[in-house]
Amino acid sequence: MTPGEQPTPDSSSTTDKTAPPASRMDGAAIALGFLTRLGPARVFSPGALARSIVWFPFVGLVVGAICAAAVYGLVALAAGAPMGARATAGAVLYVALAAWLTRGLHWDGLADVADAWGSGARGERFWEIMKDSRSGAFAVFGLVLVGGGQLLLVREVISLGGWGALVFAPIAGRAACVCLAWAGRTLGRPGLGQMLLAGATPLITIFCVLQAKVVGLMLIRWEAYVLSFILGLVVVWGLSRLGKRNGAVNGDLMGASIVCAETIIFFAACVFP
Repeated sequence: MTPGEQPTPDSSSTTDKTAPPASRMDGAAIALGFLTRLGPARVFSPGALARSIVWFPFVGLVVGAICAAAVYGLVALAAGAPMGARATAGAVLYVALAAWLTRGLHWDGLADVADAWGSGARGERFWEIMKDSRSGAFAVFGLVLVGGGQLLLVREVISLGGWGALVFAPIAGRAACVCLAWAGRTLGRPGLGQMLLAGATPLITIFCVLQAKVVGLMLIRWEAYVLSFILGLVVVWGLSRLGKRNGAVNGDLMGASIVCAETIIFFAACVFP
C-alpha cells in the first residue's frame, strides 16, 4: 500500500513540531491525496497522515458517488440496449474507474497479501514475499478471483437497481480498513501503514464505524446490511489474525481489507436485493 505519488515518511519536510496548525479540512485533503487521485499530492508529517484516517469513510463516499454516477449515466445513455448488456458495461466501468481513481492501490495490497499468505511462509519470510515486486501464482489467483467476482456481482447489482450498494461499498471498505488498523495498532511495521495505525484510536474507529453504519442503513436493505456486517467482521478478524501471526499489520493488509469489504457489500446486495 505505497501510493506512487506520495512521499515516504523519510522524505517529509515537516514534523508535528514544525508543521503549521492544520485545519480539519486539511485532513480530508490528505486522505483524498493519499487514497485517490482526487486530492493533491503533498508533503505531510506522520502525525497529519495519522489524523487523516478519520476521513477515510468520507473518501469512500466520494469514490462510490463518482463511480455510481458514472455507471448510472452510462446505463441511462444506452437506454435502447438490453439491460444485460448495459449492466455488463456498467460493471466494467465501475470496477475500472474505482481502480483508476485509487491508483490500483488496494488491489496491489490484495495481490501482495495473497502471495504471502498462499506461500505458507511465517515471520520475516512472509514479509519478504509480500514486498517482492514480482507477482506469484497466488497473487494472480487472488486478483482473478476477487476481481472477477466483483465484476459479476456489480453486474448483478446494476441489473437489480442496487445503486445504493454501489455508493456504500467503498465507504464500508474504508471503515473496515480503519477497524483493521485499530485491531493491529500495536503491530506497526516501518512504512506508511505504521503511521495510519497510530491514528486508529478507539474513538476514531467507533466514529468511522458509526458513519458507515448510518449510511449503510440508508442505502441497502437491512438484511443485506446485517449479512455484510457479519462477513466484514470475519474479514477484519482474519486479516488481523494473519498480521498478528506474523508480527505486524501493514498497509497491504489494510488495502486487502478494503477490496474484500467492498466485495462483501456487492455479494450481500445480490443475496438480499
